[in-house]
Amino acid sequence: EIELRLVVQGPVEFRLEDEEKTRPLLSALDPNPSEEVDFHIRHHWPPNFDPPPSGRWILAQPWEYGSLPETWVNAFRDSVDDVWCFTRYVRDAFERAGFPKDRTAVIPHGVNADLFRPDVEPLRLPTERKFKFLYVGGTLERKGADLLLEAYLRTFSRRDDVALVVKDLGTKTFYRGKTIHEEFLKAIADPTRPEIVYFD
Repeated sequence: EIELRLVVQGPVEFRLEDEEKTRPLLSALDPNPSEEVDFHIRHHWPPNFDPPPSGRWILAQPWEYGSLPETWVNAFRDSVDDVWCFTRYVRDAFERAGFPKDRTAVIPHGVNADLFRPDVEPLRLPTERKFKFLYVGGTLERKGADLLLEAYLRTFSRRDDVALVVKDLGTKTFYRGKTIHEEFLKAIADPTRPEIVYFD
């Protein structure tokens, strides 16, 4: 009994019709929403502080760092009805920043149980190194990928029994042209650098 409409804000970074998993969303696109709605759920980067024209305002705002910017909390506290946090970590960050606890909820992303199962044979990593660091996410400076690479290359050498495993994402879609994945590939090609295993 839910009528879902999607409003795209800002430039479209990849075509919904090109991806099998996003193609079903095409019928929900509404470029000019004019009717009143009951709930407006906003997931936007950078954050959009303009209140929606109608309905309860639910903010779904990820955050990777320890504390929220004070300007966010001040802007959202008096206008956002609820915050949906993808993890407990993000919920705790909102609450530490003074956002009312009774207006936050942990709403995790959906998981395809056909793909992500504990009984699946683990991926064999192409490395013999005993200690492995893992980075999962877009290799963006905003997410600290540049600092990670710099610290790893400064701290370790090829002689150390370590490997940095990078599971990059979005290099061909939503983060296209924004990542520093080429810096990782350059480090991989240098035989004097500590080992890096890279997947995108």
